Amino acid sequence: MRMQKLISVLVLLAISLLPIQDANAVNIAQFDGLFRTYTVLGSPKHVVVETAGKVWFTAPNADAIGLLSITEVTSQVAEYSTRYFPTGDGSKPYDLALHDGVIWFTLAGGDALGKLTIATETLTYYSLPPNSGPRGLAINTSDNTIWCVTNAGNTLIRFDPASETIEEFQYPVVNAGLEDLAFNGSGALWMTATARNEVRQFDLNTMAFQIPIPTGSSGGAPVTVVIDALNYPWVTFSSLGEIGRYAPGTLALWRRFAAPQSDGEPTGLHIEGDSFSQQIWYTLRAAGAVGYFHTRNSGQLMTPHLNFPLPGSNSAPWGITVGSGNVAWIADSGANQLVEWRPPYFEAIYLPAITR
Repeated sequence: MRMQKLISVLVLLAISLLPIQDANAVNIAQFDGLFRTYTVLGSPKHVVVETAGKVWFTAPNADAIGLLSITEVTSQVAEYSTRYFPTGDGSKPYDLALHDGVIWFTLAGGDALGKLTIATETLTYYSLPPNSGPRGLAINTSDNTIWCVTNAGNTLIRFDPASETIEEFQYPVVNAGLEDLAFNGSGALWMTATARNEVRQFDLNTMAFQIPIPTGSSGGAPVTVVIDALNYPWVTFSSLGEIGRYAPGTLALWRRFAAPQSDGEPTGLHIEGDSFSQQIWYTLRAAGAVGYFHTRNSGQLMTPHLNFPLPGSNSAPWGITVGSGNVAWIADSGANQLVEWRPPYFEAIYLPAITR
């Protein structure tokens, strides 16, 4: 573990000094009967919803944080515009999170954390160790600290905005390919190490890594981790084509749900649930598709397992989140679009055939 005062904190930029670019005037979203699509720049990676009409995303290939603003015209028609907040050449914004009116984000190419204050539209940057390559980001709402994992640095980082200090925790295994992290409600942080096929817990009380949770002989290249209502982690196992829920006390240790397209590479993941059941949304990067299912905590499916290709060419979705009304938003890096997917998530023509 290493603690240090940040070497440099870039001065808060006044809005008058920040070139906020309009990529488009008002446009009309495309609707195909199942999805509404919004054209954006920069191969969007991750996405968060501020309100029903404001969606933020990282645009790594544009070196910017993007904002999609939407006006509903009818139940099927929407007008939209986009704005981009530049983060510096080669900065490659990666992950982001919304908390108390602030967008926090990692700069994978800039070795920094970024802060965009929504009300004033100002940006602040906080330097991380050189050549660290920060990826996944999460906020500990109990103390408002910002945490991220670094891919090149192979570390877990805790940043305290109040004191502007960072703590580094070296991951126990080299070249782990750290990708994502998530907090549970019991004083623990879960993370994925894609290159080492590991899912591991970090104890916030002892500030120590725990032994990894066995993921099977092939591992599965875990990518995204999220926590359900009962504080169990769910993980996308990309190379196995599965979504898994940690099931301590069982022989397999994981309850696995195979995606209908097993070679589709499940990547992004979102969970909504309670003590009875969980709703799961996910992206299939290689298949250019999204999926959804609803399961009891026992593992019994409550709905058919839905799986649909996204519109547009070269679709390769990554991040997915869900806003009010259970509306899902997908960051489609390959097709340069954000995609809106509303319940019931299917049209009659897409209903699965059921035989007895």
